[in-house]
Amino acid sequence: MTFDTGEHIVSSYDEKISELRRTVLEMGTLAREQLDAVSMILGEYERAAALAMAGRVFAREERIDQCDNDAERAIELLLALRAPLAGDLRHVLSLTNAARELERIGDECRKIAALGSELGHRGTTRRSLLEDSVLPLLPLATALLDDALTALRDHDVDFAQTLLNRDDALDTAFRKALNRLSTVMSENPAMIQSGIDLVQVAKALERIGDHCENIAEHIVFCVRGKEARYAAYYAALQAQMTGAAAASHNSGDAA
Repeated sequence: MTFDTGEHIVSSYDEKISELRRTVLEMGTLAREQLDAVSMILGEYERAAALAMAGRVFAREERIDQCDNDAERAIELLLALRAPLAGDLRHVLSLTNAARELERIGDECRKIAALGSELGHRGTTRRSLLEDSVLPLLPLATALLDDALTALRDHDVDFAQTLLNRDDALDTAFRKALNRLSTVMSENPAMIQSGIDLVQVAKALERIGDHCENIAEHIVFCVRGKEARYAAYYAALQAQMTGAAAASHNSGDAA
């Protein structure tokens, strides 16, 4: 199922919405490029090369921030001049929220670039720790971002719905990395600073997954008018209550 508000009588409204969508999708493309760049930084052994790539990440982040500002101004004009309602309003709000999530993904990538440019060259032991603990998170975060951007581009609510629990694997990988890093730092005080840096990188990747899931939630809300983040909670609560009622009934029968 995809979202389509149809054409409006005022064509300039459709043009403004299309312009806003293009800006948000450009932010998505830039965020994806940022994640590719930090993947290369974390895999780089030479400090000079890593620093050069980090500089490009910082420059690209400025473009993401500019797109975010452009999107914010466009949204303010749409709300003030067109006063969209119902599905149109949800559409605008979903783009607003998606832009915010993508800007935050850019922030996390900038953080990784700053930390990662100093990690790869710090010796064999630190390099091995980076590869064992943090690098496994990268393909998981990348896959989530790719799918979130696909759902955003196509405005496909059914596909977006499949992403709502997809970050569980990333969360598990993050906890595993955290346990590994905590053990190494407790056993080898000389690794504490590098360990702290790696924890921050891992946390940034885990947050990227959270932002991807949030994008999917905004798409679901746009189409269905419901907050997807609470659906699983209420379903589990209902199942728990049903199970408790059945257990109580069976207990009464046994008595």
